[in-house]
Amino acid sequence: MSKTLSLALYGALVTLAPIAAEAAAPPGPVIPGGWAKAGVNDPQVRQAAEFAASQLPGGGAVRSVDSASQQVVAGMNYRIELTLADGSRWAVTVYRMLSGQMRLSESARLASSPPQAAGSLRLSRNGLQVRRTGAASVAIAFGASRAQVLDALRFRPAPQTGTNRECSAGPIDFLQWQDGVSLLFQHDRFGGWSLSGQDSRIGTTDGIRIGTTLAELRKKRGFRLQRSTLGHEFTVGAISGIVSGTSARARVTDLWAGLSCTFR
Repeated sequence: MSKTLSLALYGALVTLAPIAAEAAAPPGPVIPGGWAKAGVNDPQVRQAAEFAASQLPGGGAVRSVDSASQQVVAGMNYRIELTLADGSRWAVTVYRMLSGQMRLSESARLASSPPQAAGSLRLSRNGLQVRRTGAASVAIAFGASRAQVLDALRFRPAPQTGTNRECSAGPIDFLQWQDGVSLLFQHDRFGGWSLSGQDSRIGTTDGIRIGTTLAELRKKRGFRLQRSTLGHEFTVGAISGIVSGTSARARVTDLWAGLSCTFR
């Protein structure tokens, strides 16, 4: 039986377990070239986390390893989210060579608590527009590293994480927030975003958001609407989405741009 699944709708269709729950989950299978869940108490994961902590500002001790995944390469990559003794939270990637030596490949500090009007986020056809309080807007384009994206969004709460291994383009990792924003990554590079749910505060740079009416969409340059296996699917330039119907009052329910995973 054929299945239709858009990764842009993935967050609406799948309930993710909280990151903290990963501590109790068994490690996933190690897939060469792909990321697999790793046990947060695995001795090699702990060793990689302690090495990363020694390389971070302040060189603090590890309070907890909050999530971990591993990737078989010429050696092993570990992607870890950890909390240091000072309470700061970090996302790091550690490369363990075949010789046993380790290198900190990427690091980004994560928000420890919900944002307090510290910044704003808008979605664009080419990536993200981020503005921190008191600073100019910064564009984060598709192709940026995972660490760069996390650093730019450190004013937001820590996201949930997951991986879709069934995409034709290969495994795709994603970060998901409770306000419906999901960011898609492949090989630790930012490739796309999606927006779903009921939150209408976040939108695109050209004014499209969850709840925008079909009448408003028709005013956008390059607007197209077609019936697809996903429903009433529209495009406005490089941005795609779903509307609830064909009447003028039909509303946007989902948005996405860039990397996607769709089976039709």
